[in-house]
Amino acid sequence: MNIFRVLIFSPQADRLERLLLRDPLFHVIDAWQGETDIYTRICKGDADVVVLDENMPGTDTLHLLKRLKNTMLPHPRVIYITDTPSPDLLKDVDSCMYSDFDDAAFFHCLHEAFKYPWGMLGQTCEKQCRQLADETCKLLRMDPVLKGFPYVCLCIAIQACRTAPLSQAALYEILSQRFNITAASAERCIRTVIEHTWLHGDLAAISALFGYTVDPEKGKPTNQEFIAMLARHVKDIMLARQQQKG
Repeated sequence: MNIFRVLIFSPQADRLERLLLRDPLFHVIDAWQGETDIYTRICKGDADVVVLDENMPGTDTLHLLKRLKNTMLPHPRVIYITDTPSPDLLKDVDSCMYSDFDDAAFFHCLHEAFKYPWGMLGQTCEKQCRQLADETCKLLRMDPVLKGFPYVCLCIAIQACRTAPLSQAALYEILSQRFNITAASAERCIRTVIEHTWLHGDLAAISALFGYTVDPEKGKPTNQEFIAMLARHVKDIMLARQQQKG
């Protein structure tokens, strides 16, 4: 069972933390009700969901959301507490609730935030990761003509954008929805791409990225190993660029 890690930034932090004790799917890793550096805390990248209150002392929460959106890091889901929800706000958060919310409304918002494979802030992250994944695959001399090429790039991007990786079954389900194919077809196409790259790709680039991490008994990496390794590489590039930006 996946446990989702939660950060809370709200004057109602104590109440929210008590509510989350009722649901075994969620674990509060930190909670603040007073002024703190929210941006730096979120950028640690260890939270799956953030409960953010517009009444948080010392914080311009709308500016914070904009700043997070432009940050090349895996993004958590955001539940936003506000008295004035707007269409523009809903583009950057996963669910909203009023400051005078009741318990049922909170749990509804919490589970609503996980309807999709990634959150609203993560969409920008996914686009950046897709570009990096495409560049990385071409660096390995993966053939972009192969049907599975965009499948591999999307899987790498999705995993790089997440704080906790999806299962292979979940990835194949996303591919089936995005490309109107079966999960079995997605798996076969990815396997073909990996095997072709291992035989005909750039050996030096492959060795630099994979080294001795592949099972010597099997030779070629599994789909999961291949995607996970390249997702880690893409995430490292994102983090390095973020550090350069300061």
